[in-house]
Amino acid sequence: MRPAALLVVVSALGMFAAGPTARPAAAGTLDSRRCEWAFDLNYTGSNGGSSSTTDVRFAWGYLIGAGYSELGLNGTYQRVKDDRFSDPDTSLSIVGPFYTWNWTPRATRATGLVTIGAGAVAGDFSDIYDYSLEGSIGVKLFVGDSAAVTARYFFQSLDSNSAYGDSEQLTGLAIGIALYTNRK
Repeated sequence: MRPAALLVVVSALGMFAAGPTARPAAAGTLDSRRCEWAFDLNYTGSNGGSSSTTDVRFAWGYLIGAGYSELGLNGTYQRVKDDRFSDPDTSLSIVGPFYTWNWTPRATRATGLVTIGAGAVAGDFSDIYDYSLEGSIGVKLFVGDSAAVTARYFFQSLDSNSAYGDSEQLTGLAIGIALYTNRK
C-alpha cells in the first residue's frame, strides 16, 4: 500500500475511533496541555534505488488556546546516501519554525493534523540549497493524556535563492512519538 493511502486509512480509523467515544465535556490531551515535544524518523529511497535519505526530526511546539493551533520550532538531521556523488555519504541539517492545525484537540484518542514549515539549510548541502519548505498531513494517536504515536505523510522541497541553484522534492511517511507537558 502506498504511504499516502496508508496514512489516509490510519487517519480515518483514528478519527472514527475518537468520534463516538470523545466526550465534549471531558478534557482532551491537546486542550489540557501547553507544550508538545515530538520526535520522528523516516527513510526515503529515490532515483531508482541509487540514493536514500534518513531523517531524524525533533520539534517543540506551544499549543495555543484550546489546542487547535500550535506554533513551534523544529530541527531535522538528514543523512543522504547517493551513489552518484563522489562522497556518497553526506548530511544536512534544517532548522526553522512550523505551524500545526489540530482538527480535534478535545479528543481523547486521536486527532488529525496539517502542518506547514520552513527552515534554513546547513551542512554538506548548504552550498546547493538555502532553505526548505515542508507540508504534512497526519494523525496523533493518544496514549493516555500526555503522549501520542504520530504518523505524518510529508512533502518537502529543498530550494536555492540563486538563479543557478538546484531544487529537490521529497515525500515520505514519518513515524514518531510526542510527549505533552505543562498542564493548563
